[in-house]
Amino acid sequence: MRVAFVTNLYPSASRPHYGTFVQQLVWEMARQGVESTVIAPTSFTQLRYGRLDPFSREEVPGPGATVRIYCPRFMSASSVRIGRFNTWTLTYRGFRKAAERVLSRIAPAVDILYGHFLYPSGRFVASAGRALNKPAFAAHGDDYISDDDLERGGRDFGGLTGIVAVSERNRRFCQEKLGFSPSDILVAPNGVDRTVFHPRDRTEMRQKLGLPPDRILVMFAGHFIERKGPDRVLEAIRPLTGVGAVMAGAGPLRLDSPQIVFKDSVPNARVAELLAACDIFVLPTTNEGCCNALLEAFACGLPVVTSKGDFNDEIVNDAVALRVDPMNIAEIRSAIATLAADPLLREKMGARALQHSLHFDLKPRARRIMDWMAEMSGQAHGIPC
Repeated sequence: MRVAFVTNLYPSASRPHYGTFVQQLVWEMARQGVESTVIAPTSFTQLRYGRLDPFSREEVPGPGATVRIYCPRFMSASSVRIGRFNTWTLTYRGFRKAAERVLSRIAPAVDILYGHFLYPSGRFVASAGRALNKPAFAAHGDDYISDDDLERGGRDFGGLTGIVAVSERNRRFCQEKLGFSPSDILVAPNGVDRTVFHPRDRTEMRQKLGLPPDRILVMFAGHFIERKGPDRVLEAIRPLTGVGAVMAGAGPLRLDSPQIVFKDSVPNARVAELLAACDIFVLPTTNEGCCNALLEAFACGLPVVTSKGDFNDEIVNDAVALRVDPMNIAEIRSAIATLAADPLLREKMGARALQHSLHFDLKPRARRIMDWMAEMSGQAHGIPC
């Protein structure tokens, strides 16, 4: 099976933590025998983070497995509404043309197109699949779909062979709002690479990373944006003595606190080490699809403070997390203080979290998606499994 993944989310040298969940899936499929190519159109606006990656490079996720990455350039016009016009139309046009330049060259060596997420990548592979007579799939995770996009949904995604939804909630959305039949939707919750994310000796990790040995360390991982709530984490711990913050990520929010002991965007392997060095993971997010950061914390054996809400219900339960109103600083603070004061509770919840994480393993998830795409493609296009 030869798959071309199209995505606007993929790690780069200047943004190593950006889209790592996409990279993990691509790498795991490559390790399981899929000939994997990534088309990751890159806007010139990404120069604000540092130098752009080369147009083409190769990644080696394991013995005998290679992934070719293409990063064609385009000019983004962002997404700004001006009267009845949205500049995203120009952004998507640039993204599409950049992806087409690469796909036109490699199409003969591709069996299946896979877009991550619905916009802009799913929309692109839907139209490209029609044009090339190739099966096309898209992933629907926590990507936001506006009312305007919903009105276009049938036209934008009519060429898709199927959709991979990360939750039952997302499946219902694809069925009820986009008109897909249940047989064309695979529910496959996100998975964790357990060779990377696993418990380690906390004292050794703190020594290796230069973190204070005698403080309760609370960790946040993700984009520094309002929805994720890193600023709310810092406000919640402000009056808590002996508590420090590890902030793994980057984004537009300016985070400043004397309690921050680490703040940076780091590769996946370093995120796993940071998790293993910390005592509590906190993510007061207001919406998710199937949150990778939570699954990674579980796999490292950390107790969690996170949000109430149906978007978390399928992966979080009261045995592994204290759940709070993500906008209520007092609730977030109380939950952190409860765990900080009770090492036995932290140990028990962490052990249950580690056991819970066994349900979210990347290897069987990748195999399920591969087998399903092969079956769906074989039915429609005669592609050998």
